[in-house]
Amino acid sequence: MRAIGSVAFLIKKRAFVSAEYEFTGMGMSRMSSNDYSFDEENEAIQDKYGACHTVRIGGEVYVTNNFLLRAGYNFKSSAYHKSVNNNNAMHTATAGFGFRTKHFFCDFAYVFKTKTENLWLYDSDFVDPASLKTNTHRVVATIGCKL
Repeated sequence: MRAIGSVAFLIKKRAFVSAEYEFTGMGMSRMSSNDYSFDEENEAIQDKYGACHTVRIGGEVYVTNNFLLRAGYNFKSSAYHKSVNNNNAMHTATAGFGFRTKHFFCDFAYVFKTKTENLWLYDSDFVDPASLKTNTHRVVATIGCKL
């Protein structure tokens, strides 16, 4: 199951702010087949996974008629039940700028993403997990023309 709600505000036709919330019921996923029951697999899904919450907030402002600035933030919670002991929440922050004319545009952005998670080599309570923290840095560019 997935449900999304969003809202956006336009400010004097020069800027906007938007926010979005997304609920994903990962534990509601089911496997099925005509010739296999998937009972054990579906039980494992229910035991391991729960709800995942995602919040996105962003904004953009035209500094001049052709130059704009933008920023955004995204939080995604862990899809695992607390009993699984795997907090793999993810945070993403973005900042960028763009240039627009009637027939040409270019956008540049910096994206920082951080994620912490526990990983097990085997599906066992007897093995300690490896705790990983991943930081990702990206620079993204888009250039185009309108005919």
